[in-house]
Amino acid sequence: MQQAYSEMGVSILSGTITTFGSGAFLFGGYVVTFQKFAVLITSTITISFLVSMLFFGSLLHIMGPENHCGNLDFWNKKDKTTRIESI
Repeated sequence: MQQAYSEMGVSILSGTITTFGSGAFLFGGYVVTFQKFAVLITSTITISFLVSMLFFGSLLHIMGPENHCGNLDFWNKKDKTTRIESI
């Protein structure tokens, strides 16, 4: 997870900041529609950032793949005996 956060976390954070910033500028408008849209954008991006970085990361840490789980190359080997013995 540390590698995933270091590689993809920057892109996710950058997208969050730019989208949140564009929504925050809508709060300054006088039209009620713009203000409601600002609430919608900022709350959506905040919740999705928290879920993707905190909840999903901790969920993968708890229930993520272990040993050969998720390794598709391991399951496609021709020798079936190594697959059964390693499980």
